[in-house]
Amino acid sequence: MAECKILIWSLHKIMLNIFKPLERNEVVVKSISEFGMSIDYNSQEDFDNIIKLYPADIVILYNVSRRGLTFIIPYNIIVVTYCDHYIEQFSLIGKNYFKLLTEKDFLYIPALNVERKDKDNVLKDNRINRQIITVPFVSENMDYFETSMKSEEDLIDSRFTSEVSVVASYADTGYYNWCFDLSKNTPYGRALMQFIGIIVLDIRKEIFKREMCVLDMEWINKLIIKIFDKFNIWEYSNNHDKFLEIWSNAVVENIVFHEYVYCIVKWLAESSIDFKVWGSGWERVPVVYNKAMGTVGEGSKDLDKIYRNSKISINPNVYMGIHRRVFEIIRNKCLWMQADSNVQNMSSDFRPYFNEGKSVVTFKNKEELFGNINYYLSHNNERECIISEASKVVKEMNWDMKSVVNNAFEIIIKKVCHIK
Repeated sequence: MAECKILIWSLHKIMLNIFKPLERNEVVVKSISEFGMSIDYNSQEDFDNIIKLYPADIVILYNVSRRGLTFIIPYNIIVVTYCDHYIEQFSLIGKNYFKLLTEKDFLYIPALNVERKDKDNVLKDNRINRQIITVPFVSENMDYFETSMKSEEDLIDSRFTSEVSVVASYADTGYYNWCFDLSKNTPYGRALMQFIGIIVLDIRKEIFKREMCVLDMEWINKLIIKIFDKFNIWEYSNNHDKFLEIWSNAVVENIVFHEYVYCIVKWLAESSIDFKVWGSGWERVPVVYNKAMGTVGEGSKDLDKIYRNSKISINPNVYMGIHRRVFEIIRNKCLWMQADSNVQNMSSDFRPYFNEGKSVVTFKNKEELFGNINYYLSHNNERECIISEASKVVKEMNWDMKSVVNNAFEIIIKKVCHIK
């Protein structure tokens, strides 16, 4: 690999954890507090001062499009943006997501199938396609786990014990308002907030009625049109067809799958299964609150304890099949059960890598969810075989943090050298 000095500038600890494994001669990994000055993440002056202190060839930033960073970066510096909220941004913004992407900018996206979200065919532009680095959404704790856990006893903790666990936050309308960057200070924002509040409840009702994931675009579009008519939201768009298309994508790829998470957790909470859910917001859901165990840090030792003290852990995210928590589930010798709605535009499809019934167990509806839970709780040998096969897949693919990060930056630096 060519020598290249890399600076990580971010408010978020997750950035430091993700890029620490970079094996380079000169890598500056600094948190905001370590700069020895009062840092404003949006300040041109502070950015210029930091570059003087730590001159770099590559600067890694976090979610630039959501932070609204508009400062000027010298032309000789390569910018890599870590897009943690790629799904939320791209499904709503579309081709404008790439509007300011210059030939010296790169997007580091933790998703394996980003082209499936490309409604505007932007990625058919070879220049843009070359500047997108896709990686598995791996755990930020994988290397730490191997060196810090001295024995199985380190992970045994009765507080985390349950036969079935789920780690996922509860998304309410406040989350969706943040997700779509809505402001209650504008008529447009207030109208869309009303729209979201109604459509969330209607989608939730439909999932419960069908007892499976709702992906009927005809029904969803009819519902959107009905609510748009009610609040006269059409007045905020010159192109009604395009407006409907954008919000159809946003509803399906943000609201529908979060409501599926809600319904799966609620089904479990209403059953007699020994079950716990971890993540923010569940204490506000009446039927779930007595199963809600609070938040848990990404990549934390507590997260490992949850999976190590569960027999089955469910990933209810139907649009991010290979999520970083999947690797933590497998590593901790727990059975990974995946919600599968046959979504063809899944941003990290597990199917090319993991085989149903061999290295992963899937379910498409409530009946399959409970059938598989009951079967694998009572068939220990079959459960252990699937866990073992899943571990082999992860090992063969080199899906550990160190390999993923360094392989991605080897590609980036080769492209940087080509540009220069």
